[in-house]
Formats: sequence, C-alpha cells, structure tokens
Amino acid sequence: MYGIGAKLPLSVDDVDGHFSLVKTLSEEIKQNMFHIIMTSPGERIMDIDFGVGVRRYLFEPLVAQIETKLRNRIHKQINKYLSFVTLGDVLFDTTRHENLLGISISYYIPNLGQYDTLILDFTNSS
Repeated sequence: MYGIGAKLPLSVDDVDGHFSLVKTLSEEIKQNMFHIIMTSPGERIMDIDFGVGVRRYLFEPLVAQIETKLRNRIHKQINKYLSFVTLGDVLFDTTRHENLLGISISYYIPNLGQYDTLILDFTNSS
C-alpha cells in the first residue's frame, strides 16, 4: 500500500505493511502541524529553533500575555515550516475549567483548496 509517510506515533499495521501510513496530504500537513506545536525548542537536535513548546505553558495561568506569546509563536513556526499553509484563527478554550487548556487552530491549504482545524485538547490527558 502506498503512503506519504509514517503515521506517528508508530504503530503496527497489517494493511499498510510494517507501520501505519499517512495517505493524504491534508493528513500529513495536520500531523506536521501537531508536531510543530508539541515540540519544544531545542528538542530537535539539528534545528534548535523548531517547535512551539506548548507543554511548557500547560500550568501557566492563561493571561493575555501568554495567549499573545503562544499565538505569535504558533504563527511564526507555521509560517516558517509550513509556509504553504494559510493560518486562520488560533483560539484558546479554558471555559470548561480555568486550569485546563484547549487550543483550536484553523488553517487553509491553498494548493488543495481545503480548510481544516487542528484541535489540541489537554483536558483529558493522563
């Protein structure tokens, strides 16, 4: 079976061969965006500026300065590493509980003519 890349985290898949594969460009872009948001700067050895590092903000109070800092970092990273994607709204959700974070990032892929949203929900993490 053909695929664009490995679906992360790696998992065994009898259909695709040894590992599950990402089969569409939109799915690969969403996976790449997720990894940009979750990777902390310095974590990627050969590119220490890569990543937003959202985990370090999980226990910070979500005040306007933190929202602005996170939003700017997300925009900067997506523009640098996924420059073919047009970023829309970056929304933060703390309505369910003030100490829990949800992030919704809407974006448009002009070459595919597709809109999509990446939703990161840290409220049910274990």
